[in-house]
Amino acid sequence: MPCVLLTRALEDQAPFEVSLKDAGWEVISNPLLRYEDVPFTFNAPLPFAWLITSRNAVGALTRLDAGRERPVFAVGEISAARAREAGFVTHSAKSNGESLVALVTQTLAPSHGPLIHVSGNHLRVDLAARLGPLGYSVARLTVYASIATPHMTPALFDALQTGRLTHALFYSKRTAQIFFEMLETQQVDFSTKGICAIAMGPSIVEVLEKRSWQNICVAQDPLQTLLSTGRNTRHE
Repeated sequence: MPCVLLTRALEDQAPFEVSLKDAGWEVISNPLLRYEDVPFTFNAPLPFAWLITSRNAVGALTRLDAGRERPVFAVGEISAARAREAGFVTHSAKSNGESLVALVTQTLAPSHGPLIHVSGNHLRVDLAARLGPLGYSVARLTVYASIATPHMTPALFDALQTGRLTHALFYSKRTAQIFFEMLETQQVDFSTKGICAIAMGPSIVEVLEKRSWQNICVAQDPLQTLLSTGRNTRHE
């Protein structure tokens, strides 16, 4: 049975775990991040639209825009679904920041008005920096913090020690860095040479290449990449 490590925050990976188990995968859940709301103030007029790169921003959105007056442009379907459930008219990109930039430029003109990126304290893609040179007015409002939790669960320890782990998913440079920090704190020198690392973007690969893997691949949708490998994936 193929065995995959999920490193995202617990609230982000629950749907992935169900899909993978249904497809015949053994799933090792070892969240490397947790989220906490942070205090914020907002006294400006409502923007033309909200931009979100995580579903963790939606709770704050409901307070910022109680009347659900402005549309939401979301990084992917998980965050888009949460915004729709909260009552917002929502547009979904294809799971990463660059696709969200493309969605905004294809859908909105700079003349439509200002945009606000409701975000966490760590950015994967700086939307203001990417969209500003194209003529868009984009401000950032930080409403939650992602906190590193570099703790190895007994299940992951066992999977690494026995060589049972075949795949590992990384959705950000930060989780890849936390993963390495976690390995360095262990008394056992775990090898990753038999593991296929799946990264959501090239910038993550730059971090992963600091160790030896069976192979590293880039996937815009890591979950679908795993599911498409089929039930009988094996590594020699």
